Amino acid sequence: MSLKRKVALFYTFSVLGILLFFSIAVGLLLRRLEERSLEVKLLNLAEREEDVLERLERNRWESELSNIPCDVVQLFEANGKIRLVFSKPNNFPPLVYGLVEKLISSKTGLELLISEEEVDGEPYRLVAIRVVESSPVNVLLVGCSLRPVEQTLKLYTFIVLAFLPLISVISYMLSFLLVRASLAPVVELTKIAKTISAENLSRRISVPDTKDEIEELARTFNYMIERLETSVSAMKSFAGEVAHQLKTPLTALKAYAELSKDETFVEKIDELIHLVDGLLCLAKLEGHFNTETFSLDVLVLEVLEEVMDRCDSQRVDIKLDRLDCVRIEGNRSLVKHAVYNVVDNAVKYTKEGTVVLSLTKTEKRAVLSVADTGPGFDTSKTSYGFGLSLVEKVLRKHEAVLEIESVPGKGTMVRMIFKLAE
Repeated sequence: MSLKRKVALFYTFSVLGILLFFSIAVGLLLRRLEERSLEVKLLNLAEREEDVLERLERNRWESELSNIPCDVVQLFEANGKIRLVFSKPNNFPPLVYGLVEKLISSKTGLELLISEEEVDGEPYRLVAIRVVESSPVNVLLVGCSLRPVEQTLKLYTFIVLAFLPLISVISYMLSFLLVRASLAPVVELTKIAKTISAENLSRRISVPDTKDEIEELARTFNYMIERLETSVSAMKSFAGEVAHQLKTPLTALKAYAELSKDETFVEKIDELIHLVDGLLCLAKLEGHFNTETFSLDVLVLEVLEEVMDRCDSQRVDIKLDRLDCVRIEGNRSLVKHAVYNVVDNAVKYTKEGTVVLSLTKTEKRAVLSVADTGPGFDTSKTSYGFGLSLVEKVLRKHEAVLEIESVPGKGTMVRMIFKLAE
């Protein structure tokens, strides 16, 4: 999962968590406000009816009580024993005898109590108040059902749950767009950084004027690339200079070795010269080099002529199976070094065997193959040495491909696939 999606999901879950917390808090507050509003309504109603009943004659109480606008109205009389003398509705059971008893038996002048009771699974909020301070004592109880409060809370819960998925989607989309916009400079920086290699260390990342960590990251990356470029340039210069300085004395040393007719010594000198040539080739690869259109078939013949002495000394039978006329574009000396390296390796490891060269041309490509009957090697376990790694790098610079097939004990086939000159 990408960083953008992780941040967007984290932001979305955070928003949902905060919304749920506030939704629950608002729901509890709404419930409390609704219940408090109902209590105030019942209290005002009970106090008003108390005043009305005290002014009315007792035979007119029932008519007045029947018109009170609430769900439950009950009148209790206490004359040694508490009994229900009026109830609205008629079939409603007597409520909270304990509440009435407490109000009647109070010795502290308690005149009003609030309670809650459940009848047939439905909750009621009740207010009990003394009506007449005489004998018998009368207590008026008025109440309203809490079902409207519960219905309001259910509607509120339904609305919250219905809008949460929509809020989640909108929150995720907005957060994803915001994160994507914030990380856009980092994505651009990554794309440019992927194109920077040892061949183009001079390239720099454009520094965004954001005055934040992204700008600092780009500046730091450019500073790191600058230091790498300086170090790599110094190493290239050193390698090229050393190789150039070694070339002359090694050539002179080879001449003396040939005079001494010590073939082993001459072979070792040739290997050193070849190594120095490789270093010079590497130095040239890392810098700018000129290109031209040249004949690859002529170059192959030159390489064959140069390795012929080594073939004779190692009793290697080298053959040219096919040689098509091929023209390619590139740096001739670099390509020649690559071809020589492959052919020389084949001769080197094929003692008293056969090496076969073939240059074929197709419509858009040319394939130079070098097959030998040497010991071969396991390509999955053996890494390329300096020579083949250099060959691969030269070919890559020329938009060519190196293919190697080898079977231990049977030999090796190396193919160099070039693009034809236009």
